[in-house]
Amino acid sequence: MHGCRIWRLRPGSDVAQRSTADRSRSKDLRRHRFPVTEQDITEVAGLRVTSLERTLVDCARFLHPRDATVVVDSGIRILAAPDKWNRVSSDARVTAVRRRLLSRLEALRGCRGVRRARAVITHADPYAESPSESVLRWTVTAHGYPPPVAQFRIDVGDRTFFTDLTWKFEEGNVTRLVHAEFDGLVKYGGDRGTRALADEKPREDLIRERGDVFRRFGTADLSDEQAVVRRLASAFPPRLRGTLAPVPDLLGAPRPRRQ
Repeated sequence: MHGCRIWRLRPGSDVAQRSTADRSRSKDLRRHRFPVTEQDITEVAGLRVTSLERTLVDCARFLHPRDATVVVDSGIRILAAPDKWNRVSSDARVTAVRRRLLSRLEALRGCRGVRRARAVITHADPYAESPSESVLRWTVTAHGYPPPVAQFRIDVGDRTFFTDLTWKFEEGNVTRLVHAEFDGLVKYGGDRGTRALADEKPREDLIRERGDVFRRFGTADLSDEQAVVRRLASAFPPRLRGTLAPVPDLLGAPRPRRQ
């Protein structure tokens, strides 16, 4: 309704209600008991729905972190309108939106899903240009990789390129860059995708000549998180691989109970 991107959503609808009345079971209707203020209600196409900010917070709380990441990335993109050509002012707008969303979570401290939502919103990146890029970034970040830079700018001669995800680290006196790209064929689809993929080959060759490392991923890769993690690991130095620690709140895994 708000124009956010989605990955996989459960069928049916979620309804917020103040009381426990009429809690009949239904496969296509899920009821949540919590209040929604009038300030958090807006109208889209003649329907009363939660505002975009409230929707992002609720999705971050109740969806799987992977699916929530796609929604929140694109929702912040709508609210902050980031421009990859002008990162300074764009980052300021993104920071302001992120603070507002995190502030909403503070008011819900102790409620279900808040800790998970905080992780999703903190790691959200509105520079992602497709749901697949969001899922790829979620996969590696949830499994412990440092947050990458989305749409990283590279100037080669008189040409400028942007990569989907980039990590920058120091190895001795040398700066290394590792780039992860989602296959343009899937990104655009059809003949347009074929042309886009052909255009990306000389671009990638120019960047590789700088000594940068590339890893490309497609749709099939995104269904196997461990395979993505293993392929990317081979691009990083052993000392960094040894420090990776999964983020339970991003994986959607339950935290271990205290003994």
